[in-house]
Formats: sequence, C-alpha cells, structure tokens
Amino acid sequence: MTAIVGIHLNGVSWLGGDSLGSSDMSRIVVSQPKVFHSPDTSKIIFGCTHSFRGIDILKYTSLIDEVDLMKDIFDHQFLVQKFVPKLQQAFSENGFLTATDNGQFIGSNFLIGTPHSIYEVQSDFSIIEANHAGRYNSVGSGSYSCMGFLAGFDFLLGLEDVDLNIDPQEILLAALHSAEVNTPSVGGPFHIVNTQNVDTIIYDRRFVFNGNDESEVENEES
Repeated sequence: MTAIVGIHLNGVSWLGGDSLGSSDMSRIVVSQPKVFHSPDTSKIIFGCTHSFRGIDILKYTSLIDEVDLMKDIFDHQFLVQKFVPKLQQAFSENGFLTATDNGQFIGSNFLIGTPHSIYEVQSDFSIIEANHAGRYNSVGSGSYSCMGFLAGFDFLLGLEDVDLNIDPQEILLAALHSAEVNTPSVGGPFHIVNTQNVDTIIYDRRFVFNGNDESEVENEES
C-alpha cells in the first residue's frame, strides 16, 4: 500500500512517500504523511509502510535520550544499540508488537534517514544500511519500481557524484511516479522531507514529465 523511497546526497538524507492506503478491495488517499521528522530532532527522518498505527507511534513518541541528542552521532551503532530498544519498548507499550510461533516479536518495516546514510528497519528490528553504500533504498509495495528507477539513474549519472546538478526532490519524484504508474497500491499526493531542514514538501498532483502539465508544490513547515 505504499512507496517509500530514500536517497543520500552530499551529507543530506531525503525521503519521499505516497499517500495511498489500500486493501484488496479498496483504496483511499490519507491526509497524514508517511514521511516525517523525528519528534526529537530534525536530523532524523522516517518513511513508513506496513501500518498506520506504526506511523502514529513513531510520529509522536520520543525515542532519543538527551545525552544522545547532544552527542549528535546517529549512525548504525546508535540505531542498533540505542534506538531499537526504545522502539521495541514503545511498540510494546502501545500494543503494536506481534509475537510469532517461535517467540519472535514483529514490529514494522520503515526507512530512517540520518546525516550519515539511509537505513532500513526490518520487521524483526534488524538495521540494514541502504543499498549501494547508503545512497538509496525503498520499501513498500512500490519499492520494486522505485529501486529499478534508482538503479538505472545511479548507473547512468552516479548518485555518489558530489557535483550532480539535479535537485534531489526531482529524483524522488521520478521514482515515486514510476511506482504510481506501475503499482496499483501507490498514489499521490507525494511528500518529501530531508535532514537539513524541518520542511515537509507536498506535491499535490502527479508529477508529469511530458511538459504538458506542471506539479503544484506547497511547502509546509512541521
């Protein structure tokens, strides 16, 4: 029911997401963004799939201690040792953890963007650094289309190129557009956030590449 896509360029992480909620029989456009900043710091952003309950918990729960905020090191070790235990506790306290037959607890699948990289939190709380040295990743039903687009883009132009003269928002929009065209459970409006500021960028119509239409863009301060 979702396309979440993330890229990391020049020390800034960007996440974009669609606005569709869907089942086998229906689909609706939801008002709450699936990508947003951590309530603790603008230097951490989340992009969520799987469950709107998980989105609500992440959006409104403090998961980072004051000491770690002062250290300002949000790398893989921090996520594994500090962030995940608090996330598990928050999910448990809010009745969101699911126990499997073998006693394992299942949470939610989502992306985290930090100034260091793009990380994926898997449903068993594993932390995976994004494909290709942390430059990009995607989760959700539209992830195949997003990853296909980003792999081709990376091959042709190179996402590691510090002189790449392309707006990161346009890269995310192109990936999300690919997912929307190819995946029935993905649809706009699209939201984009980054680790450099607190803005939420809203593209409230489908991004069109043929020059016959223009995207309407609205900046919303969170």
